[in-house]
Amino acid sequence: MSIDDSEPTFLSDPILQPAHPWPVTDIPSSSEASFHLLADALPQIVWRMQPGGQPTYFNRRWFEYSGLSWQDSLARGWSGSIHPDDLVPVDRHWTEAGSSHQAFEVECRLRRADGVYRWMRCSTVPQRDANGSFLGWIGTLTDIDDLRQRAELLDKSLYLGRLAGRVARLGGWTIDLPEQTLTWSDENCLIHDVAPGYTPTLDEGIGYFFPEHRPLVDQLVKNCAENGIPYEFVLPKRTATGRHIWVRSMGEAVRDASGKIVRIQGAFQDISDQKLAEDRA
Repeated sequence: MSIDDSEPTFLSDPILQPAHPWPVTDIPSSSEASFHLLADALPQIVWRMQPGGQPTYFNRRWFEYSGLSWQDSLARGWSGSIHPDDLVPVDRHWTEAGSSHQAFEVECRLRRADGVYRWMRCSTVPQRDANGSFLGWIGTLTDIDDLRQRAELLDKSLYLGRLAGRVARLGGWTIDLPEQTLTWSDENCLIHDVAPGYTPTLDEGIGYFFPEHRPLVDQLVKNCAENGIPYEFVLPKRTATGRHIWVRSMGEAVRDASGKIVRIQGAFQDISDQKLAEDRA
């Protein structure tokens, strides 16, 4: 493993055993001891590396996570525990950093002592002396595996929700108060024949209803926003393309911790097929 000014190839070169198992630094020993105490108290893995790529320091968290000895850690570095599928993107970042000596972040999976790979965020910054000369690298490895799993579950949940909304022809909406900012879900946009992500004004949203029904809709929305009174109704309306549909609309108030109404939210369901079936019956 080597990072030098001419050929920065962090992962592709053989790993060299450092001649001295201490950090390359001009910090006084008392400050160095304080650094070690602080690093050992952190939940993240902390490491240091010489300009040529040789590891010189790991905090206690590294040994707990990796199960490696001090000698093996110095010989292999943390790169020896990277998941094979993540080697190429990590190597690319290190190659760029070796040339520029700039800070960077990269995410990769790192093997734990029991053989399980967990996602880590590697944050790396260059160390420099008072004259700005490059001394090496210092970085942290933060376990983000649980966060990534929650994000993946959320993505799946959102996808299933969107899928269910399309099947049921159900779209959501919110009105933030006091600004009266109306937001439509993508499914609601599709119901109204506008592009996903379209943001109508509140007046425009109510304007999709026929003129004779707008005062009723306006009053229901106002009572919900001011007094927290929920509502539900079935009315016809016209989409952005002029298509006539029937919708079931529901709305309710959302309050903050003090009880103040900060938003109203609800849903539209396109029930045109249902109404057509009822008319034919």
